Amino acid sequence: MNNENPLHNQTLIRRCIKLLFLTCISVEILTGSIHVQAEPWVDTRDLWLRQDIELLVDAGIINSPITTYPLMWSNIAEDLDNTKIEDVPDNYKPIFWRLKKRMSAAFRSNGVRQLRFSAASSSPIIRSFGDISREEAELSARNSGMSDSWAWNAEITYVADAYDDKDIRPDGSYLAAIWGNWVLSAGWIERWWGPTWSSANLISNNARPTPGFALQRNYAAPFESDWLSWIGPWSLDTFFGQLDDERYVDDAFLIGASVTFKPLSSLEIGLRRTAQWGGEGRPDDLSSLFNLIIGHDNCGSDGISCENKDNEPGNQIAGVDFRWTLPFDTPSNVYLSTVGEDEADYFPAKRIYSLGFSSVFNGWGNNYRWYVEYTDTAVWKERYNIAYEHHIYRTGYRYHGRAIGATYDNDSTALVVGVMGDVTSNDQLAVRFKQLELNKDGDPWLDGVRNSISDSPLMTNNLNISWQHQLLQNGKMKVNLDYFSQELNSFGRENGQFLLSVDWEYPLK
Repeated sequence: MNNENPLHNQTLIRRCIKLLFLTCISVEILTGSIHVQAEPWVDTRDLWLRQDIELLVDAGIINSPITTYPLMWSNIAEDLDNTKIEDVPDNYKPIFWRLKKRMSAAFRSNGVRQLRFSAASSSPIIRSFGDISREEAELSARNSGMSDSWAWNAEITYVADAYDDKDIRPDGSYLAAIWGNWVLSAGWIERWWGPTWSSANLISNNARPTPGFALQRNYAAPFESDWLSWIGPWSLDTFFGQLDDERYVDDAFLIGASVTFKPLSSLEIGLRRTAQWGGEGRPDDLSSLFNLIIGHDNCGSDGISCENKDNEPGNQIAGVDFRWTLPFDTPSNVYLSTVGEDEADYFPAKRIYSLGFSSVFNGWGNNYRWYVEYTDTAVWKERYNIAYEHHIYRTGYRYHGRAIGATYDNDSTALVVGVMGDVTSNDQLAVRFKQLELNKDGDPWLDGVRNSISDSPLMTNNLNISWQHQLLQNGKMKVNLDYFSQELNSFGRENGQFLLSVDWEYPLK
């Protein structure tokens, strides 16, 4: 590991984020120009909100791309506003009105001011969409809102006995400037790229969010050009962040771009790409960045040495995914996500993948979604120690000890069966069963880096039950219960066979 240099660690990107965040919020508050509202997007914390959105997608009511989080409220609002209530099937009208209510709160509320308390019997290790807490005990405070041109969330979390020794975390904080059809933001924003529910191979909520800048399209309006209008509604999400944890190559940058589009109302396609670039001792000039962007970055390419690798620009990962609503009377969809660790003939190579099927059934007066999902992070033909690893960036595609992509990290398979829905108007339930084979080979590679979930080969079954209850004026409470047939041992973080966690989000007046 490189020696820490305090001057080098205080990098420009972190200084800019902090200065921009604090200055703009202070100016808005002091000038009295804020008309606070909630937030411009849907984040990764609410499993059942995503469930409602996808139900209306499969029912043909929402037509915008919905597989990239944070997901802009503007697109959902436009689709709902353009829908006549008489065109909504009777069994989806409660969902339609519930989503309209959430949308109204996002645009016209008095902002979000809340405390969150979390306690768990041990630190959660396996994370899926909708999971919030990361450690055994957390206390968090947040305050978010919007003006005509700004959106912001000031959030701070205190963690007891943090795994990465970071007791105070700004995760979730951001400042966003809304300009026309674009949203420019800076902060610590959690992402989820792809149609999957249990794990996302390129970017998920598994690792803590990196500090950085992002540019997103506000509305997914189609191109007006006859040449490009066939693409249909499309969204763009790009970011430029920094891996500021302790690493083999300190202060490397993480760059990402995602384009999703719907050439058919039933089909959404995602083209996504991330890269690690620069860092201490690595080239970080514009020429190196340009070579990275155009894909001129493999050793053996013109001018790039395979011997000392001094001028190799970086480490890229690219993926393609799709979500197809099937032509059934019952809203159903099939989805696929494949991610390549390398490139061959301009296409991702050395691939990992996820495949899933999801449908809906009606029971006890409510709609429930069920899904079956399979993930394999061992490169096809069982080539181990390739996914999320790199010969230069030897800490791998990880941040604070967790994979930035799949929650299972590399060389693992997962078969997941899940169901979720509303039990009452104030109670939501999700049940997931996972058959896991983790770290299949179990061998260390490059300075001892290996699968971050299990330090040895492990086969285990996991049953997860998640219940959320709306406490009306007192916020909402979420209870998670996990059972593992075999204990997880993540480098000393023994998970035990049972894990119980409680999250309480309490609104401040």
